[in-house]
Amino acid sequence: EYEDNDLTYIYRKEMKEINQWINEADLNYLMLINSNTDVDLSERRLRRYFTRGSFESGGRLFGGFWQELKKEQRKNIIIDDEEAVSLDYSQMGPRILYGLCDINPGTKDCYRIPGYERYRNGVKKVFNAMTFADNQMTRFPKGVKQMFKEGTGFQEVSDTIQTFHSGIAHKFNIGIGHYLQYLESQILIKVLLGLKDLGIHALPIHDAVVVGRAWVDMSRQLMEQVFL
Repeated sequence: EYEDNDLTYIYRKEMKEINQWINEADLNYLMLINSNTDVDLSERRLRRYFTRGSFESGGRLFGGFWQELKKEQRKNIIIDDEEAVSLDYSQMGPRILYGLCDINPGTKDCYRIPGYERYRNGVKKVFNAMTFADNQMTRFPKGVKQMFKEGTGFQEVSDTIQTFHSGIAHKFNIGIGHYLQYLESQILIKVLLGLKDLGIHALPIHDAVVVGRAWVDMSRQLMEQVFL
């Protein structure tokens, strides 16, 4: 439970504006023959979920039918007579964290660690787990150990990541991931409202938006401006 204040009124106004705009979009779905995918085009109402009893924690949007679809299936969405294209922010968490620390990452891929190039997906899982952990982690998150070479220990991976990202290592294991997710959600809200001002219908997926192909360049440019 919470008391409404100026901030919650703003958040609610933004969500109403976004939901109304998405509701006005001409959406279709190219259902494949013999497909068992159940797509309800009317399921468009988004809700913003905050976490840990704070309006600066979490904040991601949930509820749209497109969020339940696999990446390949989203290509079957038609937005205002245009085929759908997904535009996502690459390495959103690490880049926001570097930004908070006022440091240039110095690498194009924050998850490609020397010596672990073949295990990028595993490194990504460990990196993000360490941003959400409240205390020093001592073991791999569930299902992640198998993503590394047999015999690889968690401490070895953790130490390598923190050495490679020494400039932000002090931000690991203090639970900052929830705040990073909030900043990510703030960016997405601004992107959606900015696209609305441009007359572009967009469907959000946490750190990405799905837009019609005709509006890819304008959307990408706005996403970069908002993030910076």
